[in-house]
Amino acid sequence: MHITKPAPIAPFVGVAPEATIGAYRIFGCAADSVSSDIVIQAMLRAAADKMDIISMSIGEPGGWSEEIDAILASRLTKQGHIVVISMGNNGGNGFFLGSSPGTTTDGFGVGSIDNLQTIEYIISDEAKNQYGYSCGLNFGGPFPNITAEIVVNNPTAVDGDGCTKLNVNPKGKVIIFSLGPACGTAVKCGLARKNGAIGCLIYNNVPGPAGIYGDEKIPSGGLDPEDGAAIIATVKAKPHQKFFFSNVESTFSVSTGGTPSSFTSVSLDAELNIKPDISAIGGYVYSTLPAIDGYYGIDSGTSMSCPYIAGALALYIQAKGHQTGPRLKTIFQNNAKPVKDYQSEYAAHVAVQGAGLVNVYDTIKANNWISPSTLSLNDTANTQKSYRVTIYNNEAKSVTYKLSNAPALTAIDFEAGNDMMLDAPNYVADFATAKFSSDLITVGPKSQKTVDITFTPPPKSSAKLFPLFSGYIVFTPQNAGKAATPLMVPYAGAKGSWKEMPIFNIKDPRGGVTLGILNSAGKNITGPTTYNLTDPKQVLTIILPLSTPALLVNVELLAKGSNVKQVKSLGYLYGDSDFGKTPYSLSYLPRNTETANPNGATQFFTLNWNGQLSDNPSNNLHHAVKAGTYIIRISGLKHFGDPKNFPADYYIFASPEITVVF
Repeated sequence: MHITKPAPIAPFVGVAPEATIGAYRIFGCAADSVSSDIVIQAMLRAAADKMDIISMSIGEPGGWSEEIDAILASRLTKQGHIVVISMGNNGGNGFFLGSSPGTTTDGFGVGSIDNLQTIEYIISDEAKNQYGYSCGLNFGGPFPNITAEIVVNNPTAVDGDGCTKLNVNPKGKVIIFSLGPACGTAVKCGLARKNGAIGCLIYNNVPGPAGIYGDEKIPSGGLDPEDGAAIIATVKAKPHQKFFFSNVESTFSVSTGGTPSSFTSVSLDAELNIKPDISAIGGYVYSTLPAIDGYYGIDSGTSMSCPYIAGALALYIQAKGHQTGPRLKTIFQNNAKPVKDYQSEYAAHVAVQGAGLVNVYDTIKANNWISPSTLSLNDTANTQKSYRVTIYNNEAKSVTYKLSNAPALTAIDFEAGNDMMLDAPNYVADFATAKFSSDLITVGPKSQKTVDITFTPPPKSSAKLFPLFSGYIVFTPQNAGKAATPLMVPYAGAKGSWKEMPIFNIKDPRGGVTLGILNSAGKNITGPTTYNLTDPKQVLTIILPLSTPALLVNVELLAKGSNVKQVKSLGYLYGDSDFGKTPYSLSYLPRNTETANPNGATQFFTLNWNGQLSDNPSNNLHHAVKAGTYIIRISGLKHFGDPKNFPADYYIFASPEITVVF
């Protein structure tokens, strides 16, 4: 239904206006984190209440489908409750960063695509050209309908623009800066205020509008790169003209509209299965807000695209009745539309968008489908010789499909001499090829046919760098009328051996955090070191950065002089860590990143030890170690390794000698 009181800037209808919505609170007053047991109880309550669709805009970096909430999402979906989960907002830090429980095997993990338009406040120049800005959060509102000149601090948009000094006098004027990572927008706008500016504008240095904090005492606004450049050009052409800063909102085009959101997590799960499953509009979504926040506003995140998919599923169920989770996933993925990367001729990587942008109209109209609806090819050490898919024709006449391969750019997220995956993968025009048992397939009425597909990985890229390739097998109907649309099956795989890729970040020429044990001064130890573990200042701290997701990491104590490859140890270190108080036999760990991401991805995990050992990692029983000299062994199970095959299937790090005194 239309929402008219108070009136939105632009009238809109929700995705599924006739859906009945249930809400299950899981956060406390501070909505920052929640334990998985509470999430699980909410999921079970929703299922007990017979909810058809369970939408969960929640998660944390995981990468594993074996997490308990991801397992529950799969089981509920198999029982008929379709579980839809956001994949997370860790974009910009490389692959394998999809959130759990979005890594669920049977539910929907959802990525984000930018909207075509957004709502912004208006700036007008003397020629009546309009530019859109989003108001800074710290000031708490837009510019209060003022007319002022704009001065440009640095026309060349260098990093550090406005961080420590100003190049112009902004007194009584509005100053414009480029964004850049060197300092925050509160620093830039605060410096502007101290020098007499009455306002502050900051334009993005990457595609899309800039969301900023700005200053608490003067108004500020974030611009996209295009509007920033246009304002700078206008000021250069006529330096002293007046601009009108309005507190009125209007619709503006989004330059990145229809492409993957920069924040959407780039996935594949830790076992090389395709994630996300599908994407929806999640960037620059205009929607309702609590009354205290102004009723309406723009928000972005996979927390927005996730309920969009939930609404699309509700529309489908309303039109065609409830169906099983696997059936719904198949037909939604078949009819999704892959989108291109920003300013690219190629479709975005499958690990970014899954099957593509949801198209509920085509999904409802479709009578035919293809199964399986995704092809996870694993690595070339484990891939199959060929993959068989089945085309189902549920219509009253035959349909002929022409098969083709639409590859995406191959992603290279490793570099020689560096254990840590790159924040910004290198995308190269090196493509996988697909050979079909038949290029044309005619499927009779109410029948099915199979086709075998053989994939060849990209020929140029080195297997040592584990290039991640993907694309879409396109099934184009040849005789089904103009209204018929192609069906899609995404594929993704890797060239090389996942088992040979690193677990621990030990070599990192880019200056990232590396594996080590800290002394009391906070430096990595390089030789024999003594710890008095009764002294709170001498707690032994292990810095554990994981290059890739880890199924199992064990931290054990060995006697001085032991062979670090021997199976038996004195026990598992027990202590307080980022994973709580536990024996340090840690399973299903997410990977870390070269740089930290405010949405959850971290550079390392911290494990503290005060001299306690556990003989059995399945319980919390522990005892004090005797004073003496030891070695700490940190072992990480290789990808696809056998946990029982020690040491062959493990990467092993051994510390210098550690002398423990009390």
